[in-house]
Amino acid sequence: MSSTAEDIHVTSASLARRQEKMEIDLDAAPKPIFYKLRVPLVKQGRTVDAPLAEENMWIKVKSYASGGENALHMHPYQDHTFILLQGAAKFHGPRGEERVLNKYEAIFLPAGSFYCFEAMSEENLILLRIGTKTGERSDNPNYRVNLEGEYMDPKSTANKDVEIIYDGDKVFGETP
Repeated sequence: MSSTAEDIHVTSASLARRQEKMEIDLDAAPKPIFYKLRVPLVKQGRTVDAPLAEENMWIKVKSYASGGENALHMHPYQDHTFILLQGAAKFHGPRGEERVLNKYEAIFLPAGSFYCFEAMSEENLILLRIGTKTGERSDNPNYRVNLEGEYMDPKSTANKDVEIIYDGDKVFGETP
């Protein structure tokens, strides 16, 4: 398998750190956390479920109705990735970048990357979103700004938020 610019590279310094012997206190070690990926399906709008939130990383499952979208923004204090679990989305950048992603494809957005996207499929767009803190201002890593550098409320009309209309009791991630 050949390497590409999109591959994740491991530096020799990080490999050296992994080879250091660690003292282990099994009684003090945290236990694994199990969770499920569930989110209500919608006919209009978008919903989010946050099954896991720790100090430095959090996981969200998002559902967007067909045609749903958000506005161009960036998170200056957060790296995050979207993994498509269902549907298709067209991601846009501020310099004319466009890319359609389908089920099981992903995008990584380093802190400061401007983006927006729209749901392109008839079925709900289901996104797994994983975020981590970066930078000096870790007290609010979800902080988002528009191209003018102003705060953008995720629940605002500026971010193309609309009334949620649920698709009955349908939920992504539950067996019918």
